[in-house]
Amino acid sequence: MFFLIIIFSFFLFAPGPPGAKAADTIDKGRNITDGNTLVSAGRSFTLGFFSPAGVPTKRYLGIWFSVSPDTVYWVANRDHPLNDTSGVLMMSDSGSLLLLDGSGSTTFDHPCNNMLPGMKIGKNRWTGTEWSLSSWRSASDPAPGYFRYITSAVGIPENVLWDTNNTKVYRTGPWNGKRFNGVPEMEQFAENFTFQLTDNPDSEVTYGYFAKAGAAYSRVTVTETGRVQRLVWEDNRRAWKSFSDAPRDHCDYYAKCGPFGLCDPDAMATSICGCVQGFSPMSSSEWSIREYSHGCKRNVALDCTNQSRASTDDFAVLHGVKLPDTDGATVDKIISLDQCKARCLANCSCVAYAAADLTAGGDGTGCIVWTNSFVDVRLIDQGQDFYLRLAKSEIRRAPARQPGLTIPSIDYQIIKAATEDFSRRNLIGQGNFGSVYEAVLPDNESTMIGIPVQEKVAVKVLKQSDMNSYKRELDLMSRLSHVNLVRLLAACCSHEIDDDNEGREETILVLIYEYMKKGSLDHYVFGSDKNKRAELSWTQRLQTISSIAEGVLYLHVTCGREIIHRDLKPANILLADDWKPKIADFGLAKHITDPAAVHTPFGPHFGVMLLEIISGRENGIMQEVLPHAWNAWTDKGCNLQKLLDPKVPPSQNEVDPMLLARLERCIQIGLLCVQESPDKRPSISQVVAMLNSEASLQKPEGPTLREEDETSNARKAHR
Repeated sequence: MFFLIIIFSFFLFAPGPPGAKAADTIDKGRNITDGNTLVSAGRSFTLGFFSPAGVPTKRYLGIWFSVSPDTVYWVANRDHPLNDTSGVLMMSDSGSLLLLDGSGSTTFDHPCNNMLPGMKIGKNRWTGTEWSLSSWRSASDPAPGYFRYITSAVGIPENVLWDTNNTKVYRTGPWNGKRFNGVPEMEQFAENFTFQLTDNPDSEVTYGYFAKAGAAYSRVTVTETGRVQRLVWEDNRRAWKSFSDAPRDHCDYYAKCGPFGLCDPDAMATSICGCVQGFSPMSSSEWSIREYSHGCKRNVALDCTNQSRASTDDFAVLHGVKLPDTDGATVDKIISLDQCKARCLANCSCVAYAAADLTAGGDGTGCIVWTNSFVDVRLIDQGQDFYLRLAKSEIRRAPARQPGLTIPSIDYQIIKAATEDFSRRNLIGQGNFGSVYEAVLPDNESTMIGIPVQEKVAVKVLKQSDMNSYKRELDLMSRLSHVNLVRLLAACCSHEIDDDNEGREETILVLIYEYMKKGSLDHYVFGSDKNKRAELSWTQRLQTISSIAEGVLYLHVTCGREIIHRDLKPANILLADDWKPKIADFGLAKHITDPAAVHTPFGPHFGVMLLEIISGRENGIMQEVLPHAWNAWTDKGCNLQKLLDPKVPPSQNEVDPMLLARLERCIQIGLLCVQESPDKRPSISQVVAMLNSEASLQKPEGPTLREEDETSNARKAHR
């Protein structure tokens, strides 16, 4: 009963405000029966019996946040629900807490899916005992589910998400003395939390966190869909806000690109996977169909013979990465980084090294050495230097482009020539913001901005009066990096003499983006060409919706800057050659610097766009799509025939039943996003989880038809 007693100790003696007079203890002779509760002195937590939503016949003993009764953070009898209300919590004569059913049988305890301040996960090195978080099986079943989150005791400690097949799903990257290497946003949480990692070879390796004075309620949770979220309670909204959510993108999934692979979430549409310097794909044919599991192979063998002759090998520095899995690596926290380099060079099996500790500043101290191979390397903001051993002939200058660096500037005359003096022949888009042209830059400029030579770019020319929008978009896009956001390549702000306007000086504002061959999503959703609408299949439409949600999740949560796009619509979603969608046009985007004072609830505009993509109907000023979707949803228990775009084959009668079920679920999610009350709308983290799971959903109410919100006001101001 050790874990049960620890949990109740935390619960029973949780600090509360002076003068609190709640009966917050249980001792011999006092029982807690079903229907009664025990409230902590500070009234923060409540213990009692509950039934999950939709399953009234199963009763569990749990502890929940008093401010959020639906948030049960610990369950005593996860595997053994009671079938009636006969359950009793009592203290035995020996001082042990017992949970009894009507027949007098005892149940037993389990760790659960939430970690609160002061709790820890990890491993006792002596006994082998582990403390981990394990997901619920579903939203209505608290039994241990398909995912567990543990602090690894192998190599350098890091947190790892495992599934029930004992397969790694996600890892945080190793602890570097300040934070987990692959979670740069931890530094942004320092105002509210302190993090503690204990790595004692004689006792334990554990991780936990503490809330600073005045901080709101918080928790780290593992969801039933396999996501690790840090949530903080916003009292003014009476809701949980997601501070972080992992895996954050495709590159966060474990070993995505195989041995010696490098995952770049900001890569061009061809592939997010590449090989580290000096390596090439193990199988070009497999990579052509995006099968990366076999990874990469070395181009030139290392010069290492274990003889007296010194090796001619050297090291290339890969900047800004999440370090590889350290399972199997050797670690020495004492030596310097220079000594680490020498140690790696003297070992023929050593393929790379990196600093183990960054607390002293500079390039770091200590030594991690990888031998034979490594996996799970990705580019990431504020990542670490990784020293890769290569044959002398393979050493070259590292690539110029790294995530987060200043956007290159290109001379206006070069842009003018590339667009053929902004010829209408090259015009591919036009709106209130200005115009967009396609162009091919000279080879030198293409190389400088990190794209293949002769590859097209999109040249966005803003109106002279749009300096604020230009600065906003440049500032935001130079700091963002996600596979579902269009990538800013270069910029230009030039002052030119306008010969056609009495020689007045004109300010030229230009942003150069990656070129999206298939254009904007609205052509495939609302276009009059039925053949073009048919090109975007139902499966692709569902994937498009999911990918857009991942991009919005990055903007709102993962990038750590709380960015609201404010003009999310099919016209601002661009499609790459492989149909991958990317969010574009950040001229109205807003960085929320004080989320407690300024908050835009997530939901309506994503929900509307979701319904537009499925129905092929544009919402417009009269908001036609919302009543149309609601009528289809309430007609005969969801009449998909009314809502599905008839121009997208096959017809409803021919669509695979599983695909139909996914479309129906998607419609339900869209309707939940447009609920009248913000409190009833899901967060973006919840939307992503809903789109990627089969867990039951709440029933939506009639949608709101009002458009008096920040986005519409922003559009009016922009006009």
